[in-house]
Amino acid sequence: MLRAKLSSPRPVPALQTGGLPRLPLMDAIRALAALSIVVYHGASGVGRRPDGLLGQLTGSLHVGVIVFFVISGTLLYRPFVARRLAGRPAPALCPYLTSRFLRIVPGYWVALLIAVPVLGLTDVLTPSGLVKYFGFLQIYDPGGSQGLSQAWSLCVELSFYLTLPALALAIAGTLRGQLAALGVIALAGLAWPVLAVRGFAGDGLTTALFSLPNFLDEFAFGMALATVSAGLAAGGHPPRWVGWVERHAGACWALAGLCYVGIILISGPRGAALGVELRLVAGNLLPDIMATLIILPAVFGAPGHGRVRRLLAAPALVRLGVISYGLYLYHPIAYRTFVEQSTGRYVLFSVPLTIVLATASWWLVERPALRLKLRFASGPVAAEPPPPVLSASRLT
Repeated sequence: MLRAKLSSPRPVPALQTGGLPRLPLMDAIRALAALSIVVYHGASGVGRRPDGLLGQLTGSLHVGVIVFFVISGTLLYRPFVARRLAGRPAPALCPYLTSRFLRIVPGYWVALLIAVPVLGLTDVLTPSGLVKYFGFLQIYDPGGSQGLSQAWSLCVELSFYLTLPALALAIAGTLRGQLAALGVIALAGLAWPVLAVRGFAGDGLTTALFSLPNFLDEFAFGMALATVSAGLAAGGHPPRWVGWVERHAGACWALAGLCYVGIILISGPRGAALGVELRLVAGNLLPDIMATLIILPAVFGAPGHGRVRRLLAAPALVRLGVISYGLYLYHPIAYRTFVEQSTGRYVLFSVPLTIVLATASWWLVERPALRLKLRFASGPVAAEPPPPVLSASRLT
């Protein structure tokens, strides 16, 4: 029954974005990021992490959130930068904001309402709670927050959605100018935690470290990928590293694995030797690089070229990517059902239930909302084009 349910979800028709090709492998990257978050919370959900190597390997899987941020920077900025490089007006603001609202808000609101009785959230349906949790404001009130704990990242995402049109307007128009400006934004994001530690304390520091400025570097990395991708799609000459990524997707993931080892070391006792400020910068930069390396093969190269891309094109992984938002939203609800189990059974039993709930969320809430957003789109609507081939040989 579960297998039959998972065979059905498909992305809804996409809006044309001035001929900019889709990145079809991003669905699988979303699936991997969502699964990493599910496993991370599952490994610690019974109140203790697994001992030994398994505990070390699962203890930093929350970096899946960083992968989501880089994905957002890549996919959302591509239409803006493509139009800027072509000398065309930016995408219309109202359709853009409506699209973002319908993609995120209905699914989250329904999941939050379901979580109230299941997780025993007494603060959510109070007058202040309605404003705080349904208005994506909980990261600005870190003392005594309830709601879905993982939704802090949705608050950051929403901040980015609202900021992106202004960023796109402010960034210089040439390809080099775009990348230079994004480099400055990334440096600002890397410097932010150091400044926050020096300037804030207590709840103020918590808010500073869980708000958009602390994650500007992640979004800037994604926006840089979007800029290069849009330039290539417009017929630009590919840098040498694009050809290398096309040929060596496996090496990209191997380097990402090394970055993950570095993240584990920095977050452990050995990382204390670096000092607070250097540890903060390295703790931001390594996940940025790791997430970018994971995403690179999905942005550059033919979808079926190499083992990594064939893995990302696997139907099961793509289908999980389609329902990845539901995986992210509903795994705490599923975990509560098996909270008395041991760690292994806890994860083993909860993940299938999470997939069932995410599938239901896709069909009953998210997919209807995505179809509704087509009515607010500007310009013609058409079926998605076939997967593009962004090879260096074709773009020279």
